[in-house]
Amino acid sequence: MVAGNAVQSATPHASERSLPPIAEMATGSLALIVIGGIYLAAHVPHTVPLVLPVVLLVVASVVLGAAVVMLSRVRPFAWTRFFQVFRWTLLAYAVATPHAPGELLLNRAIVIYSGTWKFTGNDTVLLNYDVKVYLPSADTDGDGLPDADAQPVLTIPGFVDNARRVPIL
Repeated sequence: MVAGNAVQSATPHASERSLPPIAEMATGSLALIVIGGIYLAAHVPHTVPLVLPVVLLVVASVVLGAAVVMLSRVRPFAWTRFFQVFRWTLLAYAVATPHAPGELLLNRAIVIYSGTWKFTGNDTVLLNYDVKVYLPSADTDGDGLPDADAQPVLTIPGFVDNARRVPIL
């Protein structure tokens, strides 16, 4: 200890490391894709000009590629865990994705969260909520929500969570 200051460790804790903005870049890439999709959907009944969506796709691909390169250079990194999560996520998407042209996504359940938020400070909140799970057959009118007289197959009451605002910018 020198003049009241602790000696710094040679390897900082993971939460103290300075990491590249990988998550922000991946999110930005996704936002560009969503913007292109909205642009396409807005022109659906008519001929869709493809210049803007293609430009957005190219920019999103470059941004995502740069994020992947930055991620590959992070040391140390839990690559085993990363690929384990990647494989299971890929499997989940493969199961949920339609496998034939014209086939729709299969709705396996309707999950409804309902509750309250109580702000307990400038950047904290207390959440009280219930979770109700319905079978797809509970939606006879096809609006994506269970009908008013439908009964849930599972109800989990009384979740209580504390949340804290995360500064983004």
